[in-house]
Amino acid sequence: MKLEYIYTKNDVNSVTEKLEVLRNSFYKTNGQISKIINKSLTLEEKEMLIEFSKSNGLNFDNVKDFSNIIEGFIKYIANIPVLTLTVAFNPTYENTRNIAAEIKEIVGREVIISFKTNPAIIGGAVLEYNGKYKSHTLIDKVRGSQNQHSL
Repeated sequence: MKLEYIYTKNDVNSVTEKLEVLRNSFYKTNGQISKIINKSLTLEEKEMLIEFSKSNGLNFDNVKDFSNIIEGFIKYIANIPVLTLTVAFNPTYENTRNIAAEIKEIVGREVIISFKTNPAIIGGAVLEYNGKYKSHTLIDKVRGSQNQHSL
């Protein structure tokens, strides 16, 4: 399933929170699914839920399936692997989207990015994924070139 608009751990937490509120308020609206969805979710989030329901053989408009859709989607996004990315600055939304696309291409699957900031790395990034650690920082390159030139 292609995830749109869920790139970071914060995005996962935000969508999960919205879906839990949606699930809890569902019973207060006499089963009017579209009414509570339109109030609670963005168009993009709604489209992701519809795609998830179709890919899992569930009917988005069926009251009985709706709770299973929410529960299943929460579990699905919670189980996407997390890549921790340490950078020198807080990335913009556009940076985040571009970074997520690049990482997905490199890793070959959907990943959620957990951003950390550390101004001491100056530039570049530190990646932690699947038990592996790789530093691609400017400070490491500077230190490496200093070590190479020392006697």
